[in-house]
Amino acid sequence: MRRVLVVAVAAVITGCSSSTGPSNLARGNLTLVAQVAIPPQYGIHDTFIRDGIVFVCAWNTGLILMDVGNGIKGGTPVHPVEISRIIPGDDGVMGGPAVHSAWWFHNPVSGENRYVFLAQEGPGVLPVSSTGDIHVIDVQDLSQPREVAFYHMNVAPPAGSHNFWMDEPSQVLYASYYNGGVVALDVSGVLSGDLASREIARVKPTATSYFWGVQGAAGSIYATDMLAGLYQIRFGVGLLTVVGGGGNVPDRFTSDLFVTGGYAYTGTWGGAARNGVPGNAIKIWRLGAGGAPAIADSVVLDSVLTVGDVKGSPDGRLLAVSADKGALAGLYIYSLANPARPVVLGRALVAAGIHTARVADIGGRRYVFAAKNPGKEVAPALLIYDVTGLRP
Repeated sequence: MRRVLVVAVAAVITGCSSSTGPSNLARGNLTLVAQVAIPPQYGIHDTFIRDGIVFVCAWNTGLILMDVGNGIKGGTPVHPVEISRIIPGDDGVMGGPAVHSAWWFHNPVSGENRYVFLAQEGPGVLPVSSTGDIHVIDVQDLSQPREVAFYHMNVAPPAGSHNFWMDEPSQVLYASYYNGGVVALDVSGVLSGDLASREIARVKPTATSYFWGVQGAAGSIYATDMLAGLYQIRFGVGLLTVVGGGGNVPDRFTSDLFVTGGYAYTGTWGGAARNGVPGNAIKIWRLGAGGAPAIADSVVLDSVLTVGDVKGSPDGRLLAVSADKGALAGLYIYSLANPARPVVLGRALVAAGIHTARVADIGGRRYVFAAKNPGKEVAPALLIYDVTGLRP
């Protein structure tokens, strides 16, 4: 794989506007330290970073494992080194393997770090149908990953996987499954073959539910429905139950989420496709004593059309936001020092847009791994930014 390293490229630092008034601006350093070209078979969609390894979801190129600080290949965030790659089966889904997102499971019961779960995103029609299975990759030998299991949701119209969150102590994987709702899978023990019998529960609140993201926090599962906003869900005795939320974002389509410290943050998307309003807002939610979400505020990103990803740092102090489309598309970093009022610390403009962004601490420094949007006129790439200088 060709690698192009770009060092010490300063970002444009600017402010954004909030529904409650102008943002304050704190200046800092946001530096592009590496750019890794991804084959244009759609390109790069998402990343998952753990133990100094980045799992690059490269659509029909498959899953690419890179050392960015683990030591297995001597790689760093400034000089990523490929470990291996695998192209999972397409399970007959139109469009190919379409590797969309990943989760590397660290099992605290067995002590194994054996399985990576992949979400395959095939074609779909909002809010009617979707396609794509969950694929399970055995990475016990990181240099030779192999596919060992899969999960297919057998419903009509068909439903496909999108994003994950893992309750690792309980060995339960939660997946947002577009029109299939939210599903919980038992992933304990050895995994092989068809995991249909591992399904514990699923929930779909309305006939038009179409789920994008899912995350657990403080005993609840939070999930974003593109048409209905943010839901609070509880899991117990083999049952997923909606206990709050829904019908709370009528102005825009809802995208991804991040939950921390009694607050949740959700993105919006869709250009001006819904009510003539662009998807340029970060919604801020206060979680009540029982965890129910209540809208607290919005932060609007000027000259942005789609906020695809909102993901926080491990300590919950920073929020990385991907601006997918618009004249000021790119990567935005916010301070959550006051969780009710995020303050922009900096941004890096990327004309092609940033589709997803993940924050990781490696070697005493803080980085954002961002997926540059693919397109006919641009080369897809993994962009790695050093954001250590951005202090909340």
